[in-house]
Amino acid sequence: MRRAALAVPLALVIASSVWAGALTPVREVPPTAFRPVVIPELRAAPSATPRAPRIADPQTVMHGPARAPRPSIDVPQPKVVVVTPSPRPIKVDQTPGKRYGVVEGSRIARAYARSRLSLANYHCLDELWVHESGWRWNAENPYSGAYGIPQALPGTKMAKAGADWRTNPVTQVRWGLGYISGRYGNACSALVHWQRYGWY
Repeated sequence: MRRAALAVPLALVIASSVWAGALTPVREVPPTAFRPVVIPELRAAPSATPRAPRIADPQTVMHGPARAPRPSIDVPQPKVVVVTPSPRPIKVDQTPGKRYGVVEGSRIARAYARSRLSLANYHCLDELWVHESGWRWNAENPYSGAYGIPQALPGTKMAKAGADWRTNPVTQVRWGLGYISGRYGNACSALVHWQRYGWY
């Protein structure tokens, strides 16, 4: 009962406060009280001229920037002079009927051939006649009858170079060089033919 008695005056107090506020005149704010806020215009910064994309040079990436060429220096080149010794004629005792030993005859035959040929052709001739006769003036093929250092077939062909064709190595070499020159042109061509067919 006591609580109800207290609630009535409290309600009256709230109601009177609301009524008093409703009767209070509202203050009007004049329009001039508000000042417009001026917002400055935002301008875009001047754009730079667009540039083309830069493409890196692969050579520059791999090897770095190119360097300035170095000044050329003229260095005198040494002159190479090739001196080919000229063959010297040898003195051979060509007395008809003279017989030479196998070793001496081989040495004389090689020296004579070297004096008549260039170094390259002499090497070709040496390889050819080493296989044919071993540079022996008395070499004879028992099957074909070829004879002498150049293995002439028949051996009597060498009589055109000298009557001592049977025993004189120089006579045999002279005939052999003439045969090779007339048929093949040079000793190297004769060697190529021999390597291909087994004869020349």
